[in-house]
Amino acid sequence: MILNILFENDDLIVCKKPAGVLAQGNNSFATDMVSALMTREVKKGGKPYIAPINRLDCPVSGIMLFAKNKNAAAKLTNQLTTHNMNKSYYAVVVGELTEEIGTFEDYLVKDAKTNLSKVVDEATPGAKKAKLNYALVAKKVINGVNTSLVKIQLITGRHHQIRVQFSSRGLPLYADAKYGKAIRGENIALCACELTFSDINTGEKMKFNIEPEGSAFEYYL
Repeated sequence: MILNILFENDDLIVCKKPAGVLAQGNNSFATDMVSALMTREVKKGGKPYIAPINRLDCPVSGIMLFAKNKNAAAKLTNQLTTHNMNKSYYAVVVGELTEEIGTFEDYLVKDAKTNLSKVVDEATPGAKKAKLNYALVAKKVINGVNTSLVKIQLITGRHHQIRVQFSSRGLPLYADAKYGKAIRGENIALCACELTFSDINTGEKMKFNIEPEGSAFEYYL
């Protein structure tokens, strides 16, 4: 796998994860970002420490942040957990939103056996609060289907959060095989397009942007 590095220093690496690549290894032999970056560090003669700070589902493309040492991992993770790290996404959803700007706030539970999450009542055992803000960017008909391009800011980071929250409102993401309808030869229309955080040494704001990729996005961009 050819790594697309957006920025690197002694503490961290910012890079673009392609759709279909695991963020971190599982029990399979599939390629994953952490292993690829560790191999790169070993070839450079560095210490093979790579810790993912934000995570993306396998079919989702976008910006990922990795720490290169334990100190950086702790400080960057603290920014994430205290909501001092901004994560924005573009998504194409099937259907039309009733409001151009809004907030989704739900409680989700993950089923470990099926690797699916669902919206539940707040009192459900194991339920975790999920919140996001969205803004409608445009509407288009793709292959005879009404779709909407939305920009999403994640407030929390729950399992499959964006996919579940939109699907539960009758707005599944385009080509989402788990929560909507698979489309042959298409990746899910979801991309982590923007990431903002503070440099762990200087406190300076660091902001990274990419354009979303995929045939669904090409109708809009």
